[in-house]
Amino acid sequence: MPVGSLCRVAHGPEASRAAEVIGFRNGRTLAMLLGDSVMLRPGARVRPEGRPGLLPVGEAFLGRAVDGEGNPIDGGEPIHSQAHWPGGGIRSGALDRSGVREVFDTGVRTLNALTTFGVGQRIGIMAGSGVGKSVLLDMIARGAEADIVVVGLIGERAREVSDFVERHMGKEKRERTAIIAVPADHAPNLRLRGAMLATSLAEYFRHHDQKVLLILDSLTRVAHAAREIGLLLREPGAARGYPLRRGRPARSQGDGLIAPASNRSDKHGHHQLHRLQNVRHPVHPDDAGCGQRH
Repeated sequence: MPVGSLCRVAHGPEASRAAEVIGFRNGRTLAMLLGDSVMLRPGARVRPEGRPGLLPVGEAFLGRAVDGEGNPIDGGEPIHSQAHWPGGGIRSGALDRSGVREVFDTGVRTLNALTTFGVGQRIGIMAGSGVGKSVLLDMIARGAEADIVVVGLIGERAREVSDFVERHMGKEKRERTAIIAVPADHAPNLRLRGAMLATSLAEYFRHHDQKVLLILDSLTRVAHAAREIGLLLREPGAARGYPLRRGRPARSQGDGLIAPASNRSDKHGHHQLHRLQNVRHPVHPDDAGCGQRH
């Protein structure tokens, strides 16, 4: 099975647990559970599942909140989607990307006036902890001019996830919003799959001529999840412990999440995808508290 494939691990006579292939060592396949490993027994049978490298996408995700596996967390019915999209995205050529020529209305007048966004830009909101990054993303998600809003809440506290879902799934914009939420207490590979699912959904709707806003909160915690997996595979660490292959959010894991977020023109028309990502910037000790003082 290739890296990224899903499999089921037998757990008792009828139950099973989902796992993901994360690498290889000495001719053996290494898999990591997507959930709790309590009561996992040696000798359990493992069988492949699903379509390797593809993630479920489609209209069925609109108005719903799901986890990294695409399972509902909003108490609704299971999602049955026939469409699939590559988890690593579909790369476009340099000449297929169109320029940024239109103004993107964020719904926040201060941003529109002082920090004007363009349709198709990839914007990073970088600041220390507790200064309002998530609050700003919340405001943009409510007021932005977009046909579809895809929100990936990766590594957030469970309380923050429930509050966000309650605010955005009870209003008139529910039918154009999809939320993928994987809190911080979940497995690192499930957090990565959540970010990939959000990106795949946004790409899918862009491909179908929708003006899409993709919000990822936060890219930093996606990098943390990649670092945990890389260290588990005994990959050598580089700056701040990030392994060279998996841990660099802007070059390895992040490439598949960031690169697709742009305008694209082809023979079928002009497709628009705007991306906002939350990046926690480490604050120097000498600057700690500056956000509170000014």
